[in-house]
Order: sequence, then C-alpha cells, then structure tokens
Amino acid sequence: MAKHELHRRAGWLRAYGFEAEIVSPERAAELHPVLDPKAILGAIYCPTDGLAKAVREFINKLNTNQMKIDLDIVGLEERLDQTVETVLYRVIQENVSNIIRHSKANHVNIQLIRHDHELVTMIEDNGVGFDASNIQSFEGIGLKNIQSRIEYLKGNVTFD
Repeated sequence: MAKHELHRRAGWLRAYGFEAEIVSPERAAELHPVLDPKAILGAIYCPTDGLAKAVREFINKLNTNQMKIDLDIVGLEERLDQTVETVLYRVIQENVSNIIRHSKANHVNIQLIRHDHELVTMIEDNGVGFDASNIQSFEGIGLKNIQSRIEYLKGNVTFD
C-alpha cells in the first residue's frame, strides 16, 4: 500500500468521526509486534479507550431479553499494552460465544479486575456446564484457543 493510500484511508476515518493518525513503521511494530517495520511504510492508528470500552460495547450489543450480561470492571483506568488488550478481548469474545452456543444460559457475569501487575478475568454463567477436567479431549477448538491465547500472554486459565 502506498503512503498516499494510508493518508487517504486516515482521512476517511477522520471524516466518519474516528481519531486516526499515520504512524511510522517503528511505531506500528511497537503497537503490533507481529509487524516487521522493514516491510511496511507505516500504519493507521486509531486510539480507543481500550479493553474496558471495547468489552462494554461488545456486551451492550449482546444484552437481550433472552440473555442478560453483567460486566464489572475494576482498576482499568489506564490502557494495557495493545497486544494484551487485543488478546484478552478475543478471549472474552470466544468465552461468550461458547456460552451462547453451548450453555443454554440466560445470565452471564464478566469481571475484569486489575491488581498491580495482574489482570483477573472471571466469566461465569448459569448454564448447563461441562466437565472441565477433560478439556484436551474436546473436539472443538474454542477452549484450546482460549488456553493458547492466555499462554501467549504468559498467563493462566482455569475452567471449572
């Protein structure tokens, strides 16, 4: 993509009311460690209010008469590393998706609690449950994806 294309797309985003800025290849690699700064011309960066806002918006779209989702957020006044935020958002999406598809729940409680250098995410539902002692034998990839994403962050995941 040519540099002028980045500017054009950033202009579109600004026209629709989004904050958007062109960042250098080095800054793009800081924001997204999988990028090689030698292989790109730059990137468009759209700052947000982070994980807390993204999860709130996701939950607001899902709250219906059939499914009530409560969200408690403590200690996330400051942004986390963008990679951490993205991975955790995907983990929360996968968990909620699994609950909707498999649990027959009508109530979900999600807690994001930040303590010093630790973030605890707890997701509970009133569904039918599953045998968490034998996750490796599950045919689907959802729970395995959750585990591998959290391991990527050097974190721990527990299902019960």
